[in-house]
Amino acid sequence: MKLNFDLKLSNKLCDPKMRPNLPKGAHFVKRVILPRDQVFYLLENQNRVLNVVQDDVSNIKTSFLVNGWIHTEYPPIIVEDPNRPNMYLGIVGFNRNAAADAVGSSEMIYDIYKFDTPLAKRLCKSKTNYNRTPSSPNTKDDLIFQTLQAIEYKEISNTDDEIKWFIDEVAGDKSPTERKNIFKKVRENKSCFSNIMTYHSGQGVNSTIEAAKKLNIACKGDGNHGASGRLGYIPPYPNPTTNFRDAKKLIKKYGYQDIDFHFHIPEASGQLPVLNQQRAARIESFNKSVLEEAEWIQTVMKKLGHQVDVERIVEVLPYKAKGFLPQYKNPDPKRGGLPTETDVVNLPTAQAPVQANNILKFVSA
Repeated sequence: MKLNFDLKLSNKLCDPKMRPNLPKGAHFVKRVILPRDQVFYLLENQNRVLNVVQDDVSNIKTSFLVNGWIHTEYPPIIVEDPNRPNMYLGIVGFNRNAAADAVGSSEMIYDIYKFDTPLAKRLCKSKTNYNRTPSSPNTKDDLIFQTLQAIEYKEISNTDDEIKWFIDEVAGDKSPTERKNIFKKVRENKSCFSNIMTYHSGQGVNSTIEAAKKLNIACKGDGNHGASGRLGYIPPYPNPTTNFRDAKKLIKKYGYQDIDFHFHIPEASGQLPVLNQQRAARIESFNKSVLEEAEWIQTVMKKLGHQVDVERIVEVLPYKAKGFLPQYKNPDPKRGGLPTETDVVNLPTAQAPVQANNILKFVSA
């Protein structure tokens, strides 16, 4: 199938000067119809976490088959390839390019742009994906990824104000609450302190799953059971009651055994004494949750005519606090300049448990 394009009609219905959501520093050059083999869509120019989304491609393909090219829609954006004359790099339109390939169209209509800075190009890639048809909007994960990339490539600084400004720019079609959640997730992946490692509960780099594999500890119940031989969790939140409920299912499957709990601080301080205080507070919260679980069991046992001290119940509960993922990256001269923390971390000073031997009660150094 050959898609039919009308430049005159496209310019009339989609005036390039009126294209919405363009950032400062983006300059329209001209609108053209080109053979698709002159335009390359490289992975490095993709803003999306999932690269090309097949469901979105299918929807666009259907639109092409039913409607052809909709001339009320703005074309994909391309830039000149600096290394090859008469060749171009795709900046916007990855899914439409895949859909055009799927219907067998050898040509596509494009808008050629120039950009003053790499940041202007990145903003253009994001802002032009505000929800339009036939195109697909940025997902929350896409926007988190784009923000982290902008920090990584030093297009924006790693400060709260600049990150929030960037999110407001690229997520202009999202609600204030959604933008606030995007910022929170960015900070979970990228600390404002350069000497702090951050973790997230997804897949890939800096994930708790990768940390569990590296440290040979348990996570996600039996997620790393084959390697570690242990059951356990790395909860992202202070209250682990959901993990307690899941752990009961694991005990039925694997038999009664310890359930290891390791922790990390999502918004960790870059100062070690303060970080240790944050860790102490996390353990205190965990202890409180274990005690509440024991008190509930004691209440049920009393109803059944059994009198058991709550301390005894705490002793036999399987939930064990084991320590923290390494986060403090400052070099340690005593270790030849290696990061201060590279293994599971216990606080330097611990006092005896308050109510039971198996609940760890840490105090800050």
